Amino acid sequence: MGPRSPPVPLRTATPLFPGLGRVVCGLIRACTRIVGFLLHAILATFEPVVRFVLLLLALAGVATCVVYGLLLRDPRFPLGILLLFSLAMCVVSALYGLVVRLLSPD
Repeated sequence: MGPRSPPVPLRTATPLFPGLGRVVCGLIRACTRIVGFLLHAILATFEPVVRFVLLLLALAGVATCVVYGLLLRDPRFPLGILLLFSLAMCVVSALYGLVVRLLSPD
């Protein structure tokens, strides 16, 4: 076996439109910013109503737990499930506010 010859460099093809990748990347960024802005506008518009409804559901669930679970002591009443539902409504309300703040264009 003789000595190895150095590798032959591969010819790279020159792009047909140089800089096209940057243009496409810029267009994708612009589109995602526009979609993000529109999504933020819609979510921010409905934020007071959505959060009010979610917190009202949580309050109604806790009030129902107090009446049926603690005052009337109905053994068939799903106290734990309704308390978890109320807690979940509070968590969803907080997550909704977090998503609105994350999408804000500032």
